[in-house]
Amino acid sequence: MELMFHGAAREVTGSCHVVRWKGKTILLDMGLFQGRRAEVRDKNTVLPVAVDTIDAVILSHAHIDHAGRLPLLARHGYRGPIFTTHATRDLCQVMLADSAHIQEKDAEFLARRNRSHQEPLYDHTDVEASVRCMRGVAYATATEILPGLTLELLDAGHILGSASVLLGPICAE
Repeated sequence: MELMFHGAAREVTGSCHVVRWKGKTILLDMGLFQGRRAEVRDKNTVLPVAVDTIDAVILSHAHIDHAGRLPLLARHGYRGPIFTTHATRDLCQVMLADSAHIQEKDAEFLARRNRSHQEPLYDHTDVEASVRCMRGVAYATATEILPGLTLELLDAGHILGSASVLLGPICAE
Protein backbone atom coordinates (compact mmCIF):
# COMPACT_ATOMS: atom_id res chain seq x y z
CA MET A 1 0.00 0.00 0.00
CA GLU A 2 1.31 3.44 -0.93
CA LEU A 3 0.15 6.74 0.61
CA MET A 4 0.71 10.21 -0.88
CA PHE A 5 -0.29 13.51 0.71
CA HIS A 6 -1.98 16.19 -1.41
CA GLY A 7 -3.09 18.54 1.35
CA ALA A 8 -3.07 18.89 5.13
CA ALA A 9 0.64 18.06 5.15
CA ARG A 10 2.67 20.98 6.48
CA GLU A 11 -0.57 22.99 6.33
CA VAL A 12 -3.90 22.84 8.09
CA THR A 13 -6.55 22.70 5.35
CA GLY A 14 -7.17 20.77 2.15
CA SER A 15 -7.03 17.25 3.55
CA CYS A 16 -6.53 14.84 0.66
CA HIS A 17 -4.55 11.63 0.57
CA VAL A 18 -4.07 9.25 -2.34
CA VAL A 19 -3.87 5.56 -1.43
CA ARG A 20 -2.64 3.12 -4.06
CA TRP A 21 -3.22 -0.57 -3.54
CA LYS A 22 -2.77 -3.36 -6.11
CA GLY A 23 -3.20 -1.00 -9.05
CA LYS A 24 -6.24 0.71 -7.54
CA THR A 25 -6.48 4.37 -6.48
CA ILE A 26 -8.46 5.51 -3.46
CA LEU A 27 -8.82 9.10 -2.25
CA LEU A 28 -9.07 9.63 1.48
CA ASP A 29 -10.89 12.96 1.87
CA MET A 30 -11.05 15.75 -0.70
CA GLY A 31 -10.94 18.89 1.38
CA LEU A 32 -11.11 22.52 0.44
CA PHE A 33 -8.01 24.64 0.96
CA GLN A 34 -8.88 27.75 2.93
CA GLY A 35 -7.14 31.09 3.19
CA ARG A 36 -6.66 34.17 1.06
CA ARG A 37 -8.41 33.87 -2.30
CA ALA A 38 -5.25 34.41 -4.35
CA GLU A 39 -3.30 31.82 -2.37
CA VAL A 40 -5.78 28.96 -2.47
CA ARG A 41 -7.58 29.22 -5.81
CA ASP A 42 -4.99 27.23 -7.75
CA LYS A 43 -4.68 24.63 -4.99
CA ASN A 44 -8.44 24.11 -5.00
CA THR A 45 -8.77 23.71 -8.77
CA VAL A 46 -5.99 21.14 -9.18
CA LEU A 47 -7.06 17.53 -8.70
CA PRO A 48 -4.51 15.17 -7.09
CA VAL A 49 -5.05 12.48 -9.77
CA ALA A 50 -7.06 12.14 -12.96
CA VAL A 51 -10.72 11.46 -12.18
CA ASP A 52 -10.86 8.42 -14.47
CA THR A 53 -8.14 6.73 -12.37
CA ILE A 54 -10.06 6.97 -9.06
CA ASP A 55 -11.62 3.67 -7.99
CA ALA A 56 -13.17 4.87 -4.71
CA VAL A 57 -13.26 7.79 -2.28
CA ILE A 58 -13.42 7.58 1.51
CA LEU A 59 -14.64 10.57 3.51
CA SER A 60 -13.73 10.78 7.20
CA HIS A 61 -16.12 13.58 8.18
CA ALA A 62 -18.14 16.56 6.97
CA HIS A 63 -15.82 19.48 7.75
CA ILE A 64 -15.18 21.64 4.68
CA ASP A 65 -11.41 21.05 4.86
CA HIS A 66 -12.08 17.31 4.43
CA ALA A 67 -15.15 17.23 2.14
CA GLY A 68 -15.21 20.61 0.40
CA ARG A 69 -13.86 19.55 -3.01
CA LEU A 70 -15.99 16.42 -3.48
CA PRO A 71 -18.37 18.30 -5.80
CA LEU A 72 -15.34 19.34 -7.87
CA LEU A 73 -14.73 15.63 -8.50
CA ALA A 74 -18.34 15.35 -9.67
CA ARG A 75 -17.90 18.41 -11.91
CA HIS A 76 -14.99 16.58 -13.56
CA GLY A 77 -17.07 13.43 -14.10
CA TYR A 78 -16.44 11.25 -11.03
CA ARG A 79 -19.45 8.99 -10.45
CA GLY A 80 -17.82 6.25 -8.37
CA PRO A 81 -18.55 5.44 -4.74
CA ILE A 82 -17.80 7.80 -1.86
CA PHE A 83 -17.79 5.76 1.34
CA THR A 84 -18.64 7.56 4.58
CA THR A 85 -20.89 7.30 7.60
CA HIS A 86 -24.63 7.87 7.25
CA ALA A 87 -24.45 11.04 9.38
CA THR A 88 -21.57 12.47 7.35
CA ARG A 89 -23.52 11.91 4.14
CA ASP A 90 -26.50 13.76 5.61
CA LEU A 91 -24.37 16.65 6.89
CA CYS A 92 -22.56 16.95 3.54
CA GLN A 93 -25.83 17.40 1.72
CA VAL A 94 -26.44 20.63 3.65
CA MET A 95 -22.84 21.80 4.09
CA LEU A 96 -21.77 21.34 0.47
CA ALA A 97 -24.93 23.06 -0.81
CA ASP A 98 -24.05 26.00 1.44
CA SER A 99 -20.46 25.97 0.14
CA ALA A 100 -21.72 26.11 -3.47
CA HIS A 101 -24.00 29.03 -2.57
CA ILE A 102 -21.12 30.94 -0.91
CA GLN A 103 -18.88 30.36 -3.95
CA GLU A 104 -21.60 31.58 -6.32
CA LYS A 105 -22.17 34.73 -4.24
CA ASP A 106 -18.43 35.36 -4.00
CA ALA A 107 -18.11 35.13 -7.80
CA GLU A 108 -21.01 37.60 -8.20
CA PHE A 109 -19.37 39.97 -5.69
CA LEU A 110 -16.08 39.93 -7.60
CA ALA A 111 -17.83 40.43 -10.94
CA ARG A 112 -19.72 43.50 -9.62
CA ARG A 113 -16.44 45.05 -8.54
CA ASN A 114 -14.76 44.36 -11.88
CA ARG A 115 -12.16 42.15 -10.29
CA SER A 116 -10.82 39.09 -12.04
CA HIS A 117 -13.81 36.94 -12.90
CA GLN A 118 -13.62 33.51 -11.38
CA GLU A 119 -16.21 30.81 -11.79
CA PRO A 120 -17.27 28.98 -8.63
CA LEU A 121 -15.41 25.69 -8.14
CA TYR A 122 -18.78 23.93 -8.34
CA ASP A 123 -22.51 24.52 -8.21
CA HIS A 124 -25.59 22.87 -6.74
CA THR A 125 -25.78 20.33 -9.58
CA ASP A 126 -22.26 19.15 -8.73
CA VAL A 127 -23.18 18.93 -5.04
CA GLU A 128 -26.21 16.78 -5.84
CA ALA A 129 -24.10 14.50 -8.06
CA SER A 130 -21.48 14.02 -5.33
CA VAL A 131 -24.07 13.31 -2.62
CA ARG A 132 -25.70 10.69 -4.88
CA CYS A 133 -22.31 8.90 -4.95
CA MET A 134 -22.12 8.72 -1.15
CA ARG A 135 -22.58 5.27 0.35
CA GLY A 136 -23.44 5.21 4.05
CA VAL A 137 -21.36 2.75 6.06
CA ALA A 138 -22.20 1.74 9.63
CA TYR A 139 -19.56 2.17 12.31
CA ALA A 140 -17.42 -0.86 13.19
CA THR A 141 -18.57 -2.86 10.17
CA ALA A 142 -15.97 -4.24 7.76
CA THR A 143 -17.11 -3.31 4.26
CA GLU A 144 -15.45 -4.56 1.09
CA ILE A 145 -14.96 -1.43 -1.02
CA LEU A 146 -12.80 -3.00 -3.73
CA PRO A 147 -12.12 -6.67 -4.41
CA GLY A 148 -10.02 -7.85 -1.48
CA LEU A 149 -9.94 -4.48 0.33
CA THR A 150 -12.01 -3.66 3.40
CA LEU A 151 -12.92 -0.41 5.06
CA GLU A 152 -13.91 -0.08 8.69
CA LEU A 153 -15.05 3.25 10.13
CA LEU A 154 -14.68 3.80 13.86
CA ASP A 155 -16.37 6.62 15.79
CA ALA A 156 -13.79 9.41 16.09
CA GLY A 157 -15.89 11.63 18.38
CA HIS A 158 -14.77 14.75 16.48
CA ILE A 159 -18.14 15.83 15.04
CA LEU A 160 -21.36 13.96 14.34
CA GLY A 161 -20.52 11.15 11.90
CA SER A 162 -16.75 11.55 12.07
CA ALA A 163 -14.69 8.41 11.69
CA SER A 164 -11.21 7.03 12.02
CA VAL A 165 -10.47 4.98 8.93
CA LEU A 166 -9.12 1.44 8.95
CA LEU A 167 -8.22 0.16 5.52
CA GLY A 168 -6.69 -3.20 4.79
CA PRO A 169 -6.74 -6.43 2.82
CA ILE A 170 -9.26 -9.13 3.52
CA CYS A 171 -7.47 -11.79 5.50
CA ALA A 172 -8.46 -15.44 5.21
CA GLU A 173 -9.08 -17.02 8.63
